[in-house]
Amino acid sequence: MPNSDTLPSKNRTVGFMLLFASPFLSAGLFGCWWGTSLWSEYERIKSWVEVPAIIKTTELEDRSTHKTTRLQIFATYEYEYDKQQYFGNRVALRSGRLNHDFFRRESYQELKDHRIQQTPFRCYVNPDAPQESILYRNLPGYPLVQSTILAIMPGTIGVAILTVAVGTFFFSSRRSHRNTASDEGTTRIVVFWATIGAYWSFACLPLDRKIFESISSGGSISAWLAIVVPLIGLLMLARAVFFLFESSPPQALECEPSAAAQLSIATGA
Repeated sequence: MPNSDTLPSKNRTVGFMLLFASPFLSAGLFGCWWGTSLWSEYERIKSWVEVPAIIKTTELEDRSTHKTTRLQIFATYEYEYDKQQYFGNRVALRSGRLNHDFFRRESYQELKDHRIQQTPFRCYVNPDAPQESILYRNLPGYPLVQSTILAIMPGTIGVAILTVAVGTFFFSSRRSHRNTASDEGTTRIVVFWATIGAYWSFACLPLDRKIFESISSGGSISAWLAIVVPLIGLLMLARAVFFLFESSPPQALECEPSAAAQLSIATGA
């Protein structure tokens, strides 16, 4: 039975571990929310109807600093849907703080050419709310990579610390009833790898779907290389399964004694 004086000390240790894990968990959960919201918005816009639009104004704002390059496109356009005229100003899906310089400049030049020539440009309209529209509905992989990195790097650290803290508190309180240090150690290892593997796999889900979409439409070298990221989570889960089966002793087969053996035992022969 453990000394009762050590329990408050362990509780303080667990408290400090939870406090230390909080910022990592917060950053990881924010990354999960960011990636999930990007993909959800992308899936919603994919069903919108394509209609021609006339570009009215275009502007490329450069908000770059000495550390980062950040370009923002502004545009207004007019389109018709269901015999009604609408105006829109949404250009593309939000893609995080860091944007592709090439993509922004190329898109701006494309819109500017259509504005000067007054030729129709395609526009996507929400049929349920025609006042809602967008010019570019594609979702580059770069913002999903950003959100996934934010989700898995600090998030996995936070989940690992949280798992160790919970395991320390739970198992230390049970040792007064069971003194099975070896079994508890194996259980903690299995729970540790299973938890961080499950979190890693969950955090990679938006990127997984983008990878699958890219590969199914022809794919690229970067899409094939990105498969490594979700595979890491599967390897963690496989490691947990490996420890689980390795720690399970083979069960001996219990056979019923034969009738002759039972008679021999009964007669004392």
